[in-house]
Amino acid sequence: MRVLNNPRSIRQGLNQLNKYQKAFEQKFGGEWKTVLDLY
Repeated sequence: MRVLNNPRSIRQGLNQLNKYQKAFEQKFGGEWKTVLDLY
């Protein structure tokens, strides 16, 4: 099992979420919130 709960992986996840957030805000408007769940 691969451990993904480390600073580098968390940073990658946050960067991906920011890209999704920008895409949703451009397509649907408004302000979208994101949450990164760690497990």
